[in-house]
Amino acid sequence: MEEKLWEMYQTIMDKLIPLGFNNQFLNVETFALANGEVRFMEINPRMCRIISDLFSNTLENGDLLRASLDIAAGTLPKQAKTKEGVYGIKCYLTTFGQGRVGDFIDYDAMSLIPNSSLHFSDDDVIIPDEESGSMIGYLVLTGRGYKECMDEMEIIKNKILKRPDVSPWYGN
Repeated sequence: MEEKLWEMYQTIMDKLIPLGFNNQFLNVETFALANGEVRFMEINPRMCRIISDLFSNTLENGDLLRASLDIAAGTLPKQAKTKEGVYGIKCYLTTFGQGRVGDFIDYDAMSLIPNSSLHFSDDDVIIPDEESGSMIGYLVLTGRGYKECMDEMEIIKNKILKRPDVSPWYGN
């Protein structure tokens, strides 16, 4: 899986660098499908603050805010380098259910998970968008590879989801 992701990224970068997309922030979003396929989703040619916690957990000098301040001050930011043996994923907690958020997520179990965030309190009522549902929160997982992260995600999913029937996540 990791090789497929890097191949896709390199192919995209080979096309974008001649167009001037070098020496700047850029992230490529993909879907990793259950059958092992990797599908391209989108390119963001800007700093993507929403995944900065993923960068800080998987990269040496992966602090996007520090890099932005360096650029603004006219200083070349430190080159981010992959932390040896560390792989990371960001998981979004989404539901198509309607009702109290606490009916979908176990807040006590979620509070024990590092690098996680919920956007609502358990008594907040949500009414999902028909097309994309409602994003309740997210978590960042790190491990030694894609499979280890996905296995950990499965364990966490089983601990925190109260209504997996309306809360799609990888494997549901």
